[in-house]
Amino acid sequence: MIYDFKVLNGFNQCELYQNISFSSEGSNNFFSVLVNPVCDLVIQENRNRPKANYFLFLGIIPVDSILNNIISSLKITKKQRNGEEAIDVDTFNDLITILKQFINGSIPNNN
Repeated sequence: MIYDFKVLNGFNQCELYQNISFSSEGSNNFFSVLVNPVCDLVIQENRNRPKANYFLFLGIIPVDSILNNIISSLKITKKQRNGEEAIDVDTFNDLITILKQFINGSIPNNN
């Protein structure tokens, strides 16, 4: 036996948890995903404590707030966002570039 799962008390990698507070986000609570591997959360053979000193969570932030920040930074109006007015080609290209960068992790989410 490699792991003592009794110590784990139900925590597993990739499970969703709610109301996890993030000090980096103004101590707001978010739904979150636990990313520590199970082997780091349990007491392994020949050890007296788990490898991980803390749980590592990733907060799930609603995409609306991210898109609103991006759209606001490009000064896209509500009418343009709703499709009632056209967006100029340069702004549209900038939007596509920023969205690709965000998806690829190249730019931070500045809430």
